[in-house]
Amino acid sequence: MKLKASLIIDFDSTLVKEETLELVAETALRFNRRKKRIQEKIRLITEQGMRGMITFSESLDKRLKLFSATNQNIEEVKGEMANQISESFLQNKNFFQKNAGKIYVVSGGFKECVLPVAEKLAIPPENVFANNFVYNASGGISGVDTDNYLAQEKGKIKQVEAINIANPRCVIGDGYTDFQIKEEGAADHFIAYTEHKRRDEVCGKADEEAKSFDEVLKALEEFGLVK
Repeated sequence: MKLKASLIIDFDSTLVKEETLELVAETALRFNRRKKRIQEKIRLITEQGMRGMITFSESLDKRLKLFSATNQNIEEVKGEMANQISESFLQNKNFFQKNAGKIYVVSGGFKECVLPVAEKLAIPPENVFANNFVYNASGGISGVDTDNYLAQEKGKIKQVEAINIANPRCVIGDGYTDFQIKEEGAADHFIAYTEHKRRDEVCGKADEEAKSFDEVLKALEEFGLVK
């Protein structure tokens, strides 16, 4: 199949099975006695953001304040990311190789963790847009680069508008911020990806719902976006 459109794909709980920040927290909190309690708080805040109950920038700030992580923790998570890729994406690796120039990853996750997955699926690094951690002198994470669109409110919309992506455009993701790209007119179609997470608030606004990348391909055929 050849794409007749640009695909804008989310990362966490879409291209990969888990939320990257939750994986970082799990590693950073390994020896913390309050690990389970903190992880539960992080998951709750993640859900609030993904359902559109709070802004992404607010969600990101609240979660990062709940734990301390280092560049070593990030390296550990990076090494794990290849095992986190959604099976149905791996099974369609040929599609990604054939259409690499028209596929973009736009994520509120972190570039250090996104790039190894993009490489595995033949997505060019210049087509990957994600947040960047800021480190202090001792290698601890002190925050994120707030000049990056993706750390800001409506960041995905700002980022997509800033990239020279050809029309038509189709967004694939599991969260409210993915739907907002279409809502704000920066994309023509939105497919709610529900292989790992399903949210009524998101699915109710989608053009199609897909439980696997094979179902995404069927939706793209229906939209007339592949040949």
